[in-house]
Amino acid sequence: MEKKYILLIILGIIATSVILALLFLLEPSVDINKITKENMKGFTSPDLLSLEDGTEYTRSTKTTCKDGICNLILYSGIKNVYEDDVWKRVEDARSLVGSGVECIVKSDGEHIVKCLDWNYTSIKLDVSINSVSISDKEVPITIYEWVYDEKEDKDVLTLKYTENETFSLSNNKKEKQLPSFEYGNVIHFGEESTEVILQDANTENLGDSFFRSSTPDTNFGTNVEIFLHNLSSLNAHAYIQFNISQIPVGNQIDEAILRLYINSNGLDAADEGYNVSTYMIYQFPAFNLSGIPINETNITWNTRPQSSLEFNWTYTDSIKFFGGTGEPVADQYWNVKEMMAQAYSDEDANLSIYIRTHDQFDGGIFLSGDDIDVDSKESATSANRPFLNITYSEAAPPGDSCSPTFPLTGDHNFDCGDDCVLNGSRNCNGFGVSIGGSGTFRFNGTLSNFSSLQFYGGCEIICKDTYCHK
Repeated sequence: MEKKYILLIILGIIATSVILALLFLLEPSVDINKITKENMKGFTSPDLLSLEDGTEYTRSTKTTCKDGICNLILYSGIKNVYEDDVWKRVEDARSLVGSGVECIVKSDGEHIVKCLDWNYTSIKLDVSINSVSISDKEVPITIYEWVYDEKEDKDVLTLKYTENETFSLSNNKKEKQLPSFEYGNVIHFGEESTEVILQDANTENLGDSFFRSSTPDTNFGTNVEIFLHNLSSLNAHAYIQFNISQIPVGNQIDEAILRLYINSNGLDAADEGYNVSTYMIYQFPAFNLSGIPINETNITWNTRPQSSLEFNWTYTDSIKFFGGTGEPVADQYWNVKEMMAQAYSDEDANLSIYIRTHDQFDGGIFLSGDDIDVDSKESATSANRPFLNITYSEAAPPGDSCSPTFPLTGDHNFDCGDDCVLNGSRNCNGFGVSIGGSGTFRFNGTLSNFSSLQFYGGCEIICKDTYCHK
């Protein structure tokens, strides 16, 4: 009997191992060679605990390289913490002391606070008061959280938890553990209120904000949410900027995806909605405020980019937002490759994105509450903050004009001075072609599907057959 039990136990262990192995193999992943807007869906928070070859972390980035192709994710705020000799998600760290998430104390001079330890869901403080007497003194310790107030039309501090702490001559200094505290909350100690908050260091998301037409001079750079709206009497657009300077020189941008988390969609029906599109904002000094760079603390409706000298009026991507069944919520992705490649080519240190609402759908009844709410970099939930996912690779060495990549990706000029030879059938993909200069161009094949074909200069055209192009 004992041997049978032992055999059953061994078989159970083997079966469990096989099941776990299969689950691991079936776990969804994203091929860094194919980072696109489509397969990014569901890719909200990459596994920061993975140890795959070629992966490097910083507090706010993750870079994975394989076979000369690199995928770089620029997060908003501190995303990764190195603790116990491994990288962890910031939410999972036991302690955030020294992580870049700082405990900030704004003292009133009477109520003294020293931060001892903190993480994403609790904080430990050393509290004392300067003025003590023979009789006991009760001092309130209050925790507030930011909550959006529709009447005030902004985030307001709302009471979350409060308790009184007793101080006396013999007991004027205490350690307080506040388990009700979470990242994003605000602690007030005393009536005159010494204030305690946790604050991220500056990271690759240099700033994000929204701005609205109904309050054209108001800045919302510190809001935990970004509001988007498209109404004749109330338009709300947004701005976000990332530091892209860490991409090495000599590369090419293969893909760039902006992820925003939609925490609320106020649209009511499928025939009610508008488009939300991404545009490239030109860098300072092209876009400026009286000679000062625009940032999240000074951008308003009146200082937003407005002319073609300040931003590119052609959007790189657009999402149709509507209400009802299947409405866009949670993770939404915009392709920003074109503007990212432009910024990298121009050697800009930053990429600034204008998120603009436009083109209402007919049929819906639009109200002031029909807005799209997006988590900003100030969000208490780090996984919901904006991030930029970039794939880059080593740029191909420059070739002569005779050897473009087909199908063409733009108009192309063949310089006959390079003595071009064209072999095979080549698809121009709807772009224009010009052939000219001093030298020869030998057709051993055909050019097709071009929008225009121009010859200039003294180039000698040599055809293998009488039919050179079509």
